[in-house]
Amino acid sequence: MTNATTDIQAATAVYAQLVTGYFCERAGYAIHRARGTDDYLLTFTLAGRGRLGYAGGECLVHAGDLTLLKPGAPHDYGVDPVLQSWDFLWTHFRPRQHWLDLLNWPEVAPGLGRLQLKHSAVRRRISARFMQLHRLATGAHNQRDALAMNALEEVLLWCDAVNPLGAQALVD
Repeated sequence: MTNATTDIQAATAVYAQLVTGYFCERAGYAIHRARGTDDYLLTFTLAGRGRLGYAGGECLVHAGDLTLLKPGAPHDYGVDPVLQSWDFLWTHFRPRQHWLDLLNWPEVAPGLGRLQLKHSAVRRRISARFMQLHRLATGAHNQRDALAMNALEEVLLWCDAVNPLGAQALVD
């Protein structure tokens, strides 16, 4: 974790299917990626408030908000300077082919999707599974990558259940 603005470019190839973290950041934490990343980035805000910048604006994310940044989407993000804290889970990942329909979210800006979880039961489910995803990915189990990818798929399936652009919404 860092307290200084960091300029990170997607200059090196990442071969992992999934990388994850759990950050409790305070004032001063910021990331800038002018060219985006080569993979998807999913964040889930647990507490506090973050800000995500994009060409032409920014959006604030609150507890229960998920954001999905698509590959190549320029962005910057950090702790909202007013609230001065942001606790969030994140994962960079390369999706399995059959997940692509699950990654069609309402866009705040090109390449930046957001879902706001209004129902506490769904929020608890996604939070628990995302935390499990993080524990699996950073654990010592010899099948940690496969187990973490399965947990991520479950997170995405639950997201699809509340996504107004998701398969469930189209059936309803």
